Amino acid sequence: MEASEEIEEKKAVLEENAKQRLVMVQKKRATLRKTINEAAHSFSDITMVLLGRFCAGKCSTGNNILGKKAFDTTINTLECVVKQSKVNGRKVTVVLTPGWQRDFSGQEDQEDTQNIKDRIKQSESLCPSKPHAFLLVIYCDSSFTETDRRRVEEHLSVLGEEASERTLVLFTWGDKLGETTIEMHIERWNELRWLVDKCGNRYHVLDNKSTDRSQVGELLEKVDEMLTESKYPVSVYQESKMKDRELKEMNQEKDREVKQVKEELEPRSVESDLRVRDDDRQPRTKEEDLSEIVDVSHLGESYLNLSHVLLLLDPYKTE
Repeated sequence: MEASEEIEEKKAVLEENAKQRLVMVQKKRATLRKTINEAAHSFSDITMVLLGRFCAGKCSTGNNILGKKAFDTTINTLECVVKQSKVNGRKVTVVLTPGWQRDFSGQEDQEDTQNIKDRIKQSESLCPSKPHAFLLVIYCDSSFTETDRRRVEEHLSVLGEEASERTLVLFTWGDKLGETTIEMHIERWNELRWLVDKCGNRYHVLDNKSTDRSQVGELLEKVDEMLTESKYPVSVYQESKMKDRELKEMNQEKDREVKQVKEELEPRSVESDLRVRDDDRQPRTKEEDLSEIVDVSHLGESYLNLSHVLLLLDPYKTE
């Protein structure tokens, strides 16, 4: 077999594999969309964490998703950055994590790697609720080698195995693909095929230069489908929203108690000032002050704790 024939044969195999991948994705998406439509459920709030190596296009991707210049594309951030915006009527939170280097050598780089891992782990605590999606950002116009695969696996491992159920591979700078389909690009690299398969065959392409918002809308749809597939709505989402409600109600109750305390104390303070003037600042006995104690037992635990502290500050107490 001539070299040209061998090349054509390999290309035909890649094209067939790419076609099969696309068909499989379309079938799964159709099934998940049907489930979502029948349940009449979608997420009003979406939280996404952007992960990826240095110069993968995470800042541009975050800006593209939020529809504004929220992240500074001129610097390499060393800390997590959180930004929010309304996207298609939904509150979207994007957490940007520091990027790792493509490869490393030496103790200093290993220390940097550990710092980045710590920041990736920290990203979960910066989310309003448990992250709905981890978006693994990969630059389209680049090879994806075994080194790249190991670096991705190394950094994603800090999030635990469960995170892979909510991870989507997000290819950036899709315009660089030209007429090549993303499925064909995936099939060209064994390591990239492994990664996409590990993430449940979930992937999306963004053209970072395009102002077409439909590509972001489709990304949100894929996130909804991923959450439906992982059964996120049944447990984590409802639990997080319930905790948010409980915390809000508890803070409101404390605010009411503080306000009531102030209303109780202000008249007594005015009355006390007037009495001091009338008595020409005559010394008062401890018994006279104690006779003016206000009954605050009905004001709740927060105020009782405050009362306890005030009583300890006894102006008549002697050593």
